Amino acid sequence: SFNAMAARLAEAEATAAARDAEWRASVANLSHDLRTPLASILGYSESLVAGAYSGEGERQRYELVIHAKARHMTRVLADLLELARLEDRPGKFELAAFDLAELCRSVAIEYLDEAESAGVEFVADIPDSPIEVEMDREALSRALRNLLDNALRYAASGGAIELSARRE
Repeated sequence: SFNAMAARLAEAEATAAARDAEWRASVANLSHDLRTPLASILGYSESLVAGAYSGEGERQRYELVIHAKARHMTRVLADLLELARLEDRPGKFELAAFDLAELCRSVAIEYLDEAESAGVEFVADIPDSPIEVEMDREALSRALRNLLDNALRYAASGGAIELSARRE
């Protein structure tokens, strides 16, 4: 019995150590994901403040880069908050009824400009009629945003992304 208990304790310690190492790696990755765009934002904004650009076109390009990097940082911070939330409440979802079509439309609107800037066609095929579901709205919203972030990140210029919803 003593040996079995010692084995269970060792297994629990190993699991806790693995979870702790995974958490540290996630925080390190998120820190890097924040540091890189922040450095770009600072560099481009310093150039704007100093007037170190060659014309209106370059100034507008700097502003677009700052805007895109700030949006990226917002998503990274949302991921960090989600990690913290999941640590506090692992596997717990807040189920509630909501209109999935409305959620898809509101998320799609957020990505139209970014897709256009990236030269990617964004097609949203979402019905006007409600699609009532009972799910964790925030979790589904995050999952949808993560999918669209990845689609935009890896879509080639001239490509297309389609978001569709339908009742089946």
